[in-house]
Amino acid sequence: MDREKLVELISDDLQNEWKHLQYYMHHRTVFRGVHMLTLKPIFEEEMRTEVEHVAAFSDLLVQLGAQPVLYNNGAPGPQFNAPREILQFAHHMENEVSHNYVQRIQQAEELGGPDGKLVQLFYEKQLEESYTDAKKFEKLLEGFLTAT
Repeated sequence: MDREKLVELISDDLQNEWKHLQYYMHHRTVFRGVHMLTLKPIFEEEMRTEVEHVAAFSDLLVQLGAQPVLYNNGAPGPQFNAPREILQFAHHMENEVSHNYVQRIQQAEELGGPDGKLVQLFYEKQLEESYTDAKKFEKLLEGFLTAT
């Protein structure tokens, strides 16, 4: 794994974080009734966390001498109205990036040196957070699946 390719992959991960931010920001407004009371605060917390992730990925890119790019593909993200669908996609997003981050850790190890170690440690933290979120959404979905 060379440095330029790893920077490109980190940039792709930054774009995913922007997408996650938009997803949580939009879908926090969709909940109604009891779901508004229980799920909206969870999505608001996820939204705040995604802002931190966007900043952290941007900072990492700058540390590696790259320029972070503002997410702007113009395409709307997936939009759901049913709480279960919203949670299922949130679980999918967090699970997907968890798997990506495992790969990034391996790729950073391949790069080696101080840059590789910096990226490895960064992604270990990101993996822990995203995997924990994926498990949280999995548990929330268990309640929906048994209640419907």
